Amino acid sequence: MGLSADTQMDVITPLRRQVDVTAAGRLRLPGDIVHTVAFRRSHHGTPFCLTNVSLPPEAGLALASAAELTAEGATSEVTIIGLLDDRLDAPIAEAEQSITVALADGAAAGALGCPAGHPLLRIDRLYLDTNGTRSSSRSATSCPNCTPTELISAVASPDALSHISFSCR
Repeated sequence: MGLSADTQMDVITPLRRQVDVTAAGRLRLPGDIVHTVAFRRSHHGTPFCLTNVSLPPEAGLALASAAELTAEGATSEVTIIGLLDDRLDAPIAEAEQSITVALADGAAAGALGCPAGHPLLRIDRLYLDTNGTRSSSRSATSCPNCTPTELISAVASPDALSHISFSCR
């Protein structure tokens, strides 16, 4: 499944500026202001993922005119990465990802059409661009001068999503 090719994004909470100390910390920002948007993704009409996105202020401002993100109920096939790539100076170079399990809360259950308490995949992903100096202590990164550009926290139905990764040495 290609997100921008055969899924639809339905905006639940339009792009807005807010204080979020936790997201700002994960984005390694000097202040507490982020821009957030929440949306559901569907494949052939079946909802499979609820995503909350947090952006640094400059990325949020760059997307402020994106009609796909500014109205509740707006639908499109775009991805946030695609919108950012068209608007930011430095390209997204890598992502740090964690996949765990979470139980559906009321918001996830309503958005995904599953019962509250249903097991879901929880995906946390931090996208980094090639601008600035990376403050992470990870030495295995292929991007020593990266800046956080987008933080996503998503829950997804394990029935509709698989994850494939490749490793080499």
